[in-house]
Amino acid sequence: MQRIRDRVGAYKLDIGSGLVSVTISVGVAEYCPETQALDDLLRNADKAMYAAKESGRNCVSVYPAIDTV
Repeated sequence: MQRIRDRVGAYKLDIGSGLVSVTISVGVAEYCPETQALDDLLRNADKAMYAAKESGRNCVSVYPAIDTV
Protein backbone atom coordinates (compact mmCIF):
# COMPACT_ATOMS: atom_id res chain seq x y z
CA MET A 1 0.00 0.00 0.00
CA GLN A 2 2.91 2.35 0.74
CA ARG A 3 4.18 1.94 -2.82
CA ILE A 4 0.78 2.98 -4.21
CA ARG A 5 0.65 6.01 -1.91
CA ASP A 6 4.16 7.01 -2.97
CA ARG A 7 3.34 6.76 -6.67
CA VAL A 8 0.11 8.73 -6.32
CA GLY A 9 1.91 11.36 -4.20
CA ALA A 10 4.62 11.75 -6.83
CA TYR A 11 2.04 12.51 -9.53
CA LYS A 12 1.46 16.18 -10.34
CA LEU A 13 -1.87 17.07 -11.92
CA ASP A 14 -1.88 19.98 -14.38
CA ILE A 15 -5.07 21.97 -13.76
CA GLY A 16 -4.25 24.68 -16.28
CA SER A 17 -3.23 27.34 -13.76
CA GLY A 18 -0.48 25.15 -12.31
CA LEU A 19 0.42 21.76 -10.94
CA VAL A 20 -1.23 20.26 -7.85
CA SER A 21 -0.24 17.24 -5.78
CA VAL A 22 -2.59 14.33 -5.19
CA THR A 23 -2.80 12.08 -2.13
CA ILE A 24 -5.00 9.15 -1.13
CA SER A 25 -6.58 7.96 2.09
CA VAL A 26 -7.43 4.26 2.26
CA GLY A 27 -9.76 2.34 4.56
CA VAL A 28 -9.27 -1.41 4.88
CA ALA A 29 -11.69 -3.90 6.41
CA GLU A 30 -11.28 -7.66 6.66
CA TYR A 31 -14.12 -10.09 6.19
CA CYS A 32 -14.63 -12.05 9.41
CA PRO A 33 -17.39 -14.25 10.91
CA GLU A 34 -18.97 -11.22 12.61
CA THR A 35 -19.48 -9.59 9.20
CA GLN A 36 -23.05 -10.43 8.26
CA ALA A 37 -23.22 -8.95 4.77
CA LEU A 38 -21.25 -7.12 2.12
CA ASP A 39 -22.87 -3.88 3.31
CA ASP A 40 -21.28 -4.44 6.75
CA LEU A 41 -17.86 -4.93 5.17
CA LEU A 42 -18.21 -1.77 3.09
CA ARG A 43 -19.45 0.20 6.10
CA ASN A 44 -16.41 -0.91 8.10
CA ALA A 45 -14.04 0.04 5.27
CA ASP A 46 -15.77 3.42 5.05
CA LYS A 47 -15.27 3.98 8.80
CA ALA A 48 -11.59 3.15 8.40
CA MET A 49 -11.26 5.53 5.43
CA TYR A 50 -12.73 8.42 7.41
CA ALA A 51 -10.37 7.59 10.30
CA ALA A 52 -7.49 7.83 7.80
CA LYS A 53 -8.72 11.24 6.63
CA GLU A 54 -9.08 12.46 10.22
CA SER A 55 -5.50 11.33 10.92
CA GLY A 56 -4.14 13.87 8.50
CA ARG A 57 -4.94 12.24 5.17
CA ASN A 58 -2.55 10.34 2.88
CA CYS A 59 -2.53 7.26 5.09
CA VAL A 60 -4.07 3.82 5.49
CA SER A 61 -6.41 2.89 8.33
CA VAL A 62 -7.50 -0.64 9.19
CA TYR A 63 -10.85 -1.57 10.75
CA PRO A 64 -11.52 -2.52 13.54
CA ALA A 65 -8.21 -1.45 15.06
CA ILE A 66 -8.30 1.88 13.19
CA ASP A 67 -4.51 2.00 13.17
CA THR A 68 -3.07 4.47 10.68
CA VAL A 69 0.05 3.88 8.63
